Amino acid sequence: MSYCSRAPVEFGGSLLRDHVQSALDKGYGTITFGLKAYSESSMDWWKRFAEDAYLSIQYNNPPKQPDTDDMHAIPGTKCVNAPDAKTVNEIPTVYAILNDPDTEDKNKVQAQFTLHWADKPDGSDWGPKWTSALTGAAKTGGSEFQKELPSTIPQKTKIGWGVRAWDGEQWGPWSYDGAQTGCYFYYDPSRPAKPVITSPDYPQDENWHGAVGEPGRFHISDTAGVADRYVIRMNEGPAQTITTSGGTARDVVVAPTRSGPNFLTVQAFAPSDQNGALVSYEFRANTGSDPSARFTMDEDAGTTAVTAASPGTAAWLRGNAVLGGAGKNGTALSLDGVYGFAEAGLPQIDSTKSFTVSAWVKPTAFGMNNVLAQNGNSQSGFQLGIEPQGQPVFKKPATDTNDGGGTWQSAMSDTPLITGQWAHLTGVYDQAAKQYRLYVNGELKATAAGVTPLASGGSFQIGRSLYNGNFLNYWAGGIDDVAVFSQALSDTQVQQLSSGTVPDSAGLKAHWTMDEKQGSARVYSPADPIKATLGSGTTTGVAGQAGNALRLDGTTNGYAASDRPLINTRRSFAVAAWVKLDAAPSGDAAVLSAEGNRTSAFSLKYVKSTGRWAFTYAGGDNDTPQIFQAVSPQAAKTGEWTH
Repeated sequence: MSYCSRAPVEFGGSLLRDHVQSALDKGYGTITFGLKAYSESSMDWWKRFAEDAYLSIQYNNPPKQPDTDDMHAIPGTKCVNAPDAKTVNEIPTVYAILNDPDTEDKNKVQAQFTLHWADKPDGSDWGPKWTSALTGAAKTGGSEFQKELPSTIPQKTKIGWGVRAWDGEQWGPWSYDGAQTGCYFYYDPSRPAKPVITSPDYPQDENWHGAVGEPGRFHISDTAGVADRYVIRMNEGPAQTITTSGGTARDVVVAPTRSGPNFLTVQAFAPSDQNGALVSYEFRANTGSDPSARFTMDEDAGTTAVTAASPGTAAWLRGNAVLGGAGKNGTALSLDGVYGFAEAGLPQIDSTKSFTVSAWVKPTAFGMNNVLAQNGNSQSGFQLGIEPQGQPVFKKPATDTNDGGGTWQSAMSDTPLITGQWAHLTGVYDQAAKQYRLYVNGELKATAAGVTPLASGGSFQIGRSLYNGNFLNYWAGGIDDVAVFSQALSDTQVQQLSSGTVPDSAGLKAHWTMDEKQGSARVYSPADPIKATLGSGTTTGVAGQAGNALRLDGTTNGYAASDRPLINTRRSFAVAAWVKLDAAPSGDAAVLSAEGNRTSAFSLKYVKSTGRWAFTYAGGDNDTPQIFQAVSPQAAKTGEWTH
């Protein structure tokens, strides 16, 4: 008599699983199972397996490590490492795609998310601060899981997040285990305040200031201390982004684009891209200046040089600089000692050769204040001014470096000026004698011997100077009759100058009388007219678009060269000309350019390869500069005048 089960019998449990796992781990090719009766003397116990018995094994591999390329946050970004972490202004929801290698059982994968941060300022307690429960209903591998993060996460703190998968049996590795990194972000719901805008050059009043194309300084700040950038736009022009940090104020220099009311619009943005209110700053600008130089080319045939029509060398008034006050002769320029000055955009002298600078001054307060200077890169090439106790001084640094300029050489008077009274200051550099000389009211007061000159090819300053790359030493008081000479004046000539007579044949380069009417945006020096020498390949007196014209033969001698730089190419400028091609040139042909040491700073020219007109600008004075180019939409035409 046999006793068999009427239904399949299943043997299992951890003991059986452990034996099977051990056999697999040891690489056994076979495994034998048997039944042993509790008692062989009775038929009440199973004796053997039936012939159709089988072993069923369900394998389970742990879930795969989440791929950080499949992880992202909204709001936020894809998974990024700590250096690239972005800021969000709302509590994000994080997303991850999870995979499990076992596909025979569906809907078994769940996700668990975690957040790491540090509460201590030194970051020593960095680690998990929050871990979620398992997500809801299990899904199949390859599904996306999401979790909204808690509202209690810290603000303005680096937070790392990760995820791992659970398949009902085993955990997979965290997404940041091994070679992969965590995913990082910052949470900051702060919003920038309405930007505060001020300008000493273009104040927001009903008066007219500056001029079209003349840059001015604008001070922008975020009182909430949140902004990491300001986006600005002048009228309908292109937007510019000015970076900052924590709402720190920034000074930007932009120019009005039209006469009359102009609008500078500014909007602040937080690191989270949260924007503040848009603000429009309205100011009024005068019409643009006359050309610095206009060569009409109306000279008669046979001329070897042409002269430019020009109002003179302009010095632009900036900040709190005011004309119209009583001067030593006529009216004067009045400066407040805080931010008021006048500036000629180009150097007026070669400070490595003999020169003389002079001015009538009336200080209203003492300090280390300067009347005249000329920019180098980090220092002024020379300074004419007063010391903190009012003693007049003519001085220079040893080096054009950002470390104080080394040992200074000075010619300083022992007697201070008197506040509220006019005095005539003259500084002379005598190259042959290697000497600095200081004159007060026409009298020699001090000298400095063994002077080594310092080159300065920057703009000429009236009422301030450059020190360690920053403009300082603003003059407080009046300035009148500024004169600049390319020679070292003698004692007699300086006495003449202080008595009101400009010496003859002394190399006068500029003379600003400061007699322009109150409200003028600039003062002019008509001294030393601008000329251009003609090469032998030129012809004057030919018929032009209006009046006469200059004809060039296309050879290396067909040119006109000005006797000085006319444009500061580091600032805004415009050039124009009427031109006519007799025939298409055999190569590129320049109409106007400004030479550098290795390449032209700009060129308005015909380009052979395109047959068009182009305006090019070099990004540096070297043999391989980056070139920026604007090209005419139409091809150049021969035989007709083009502007």
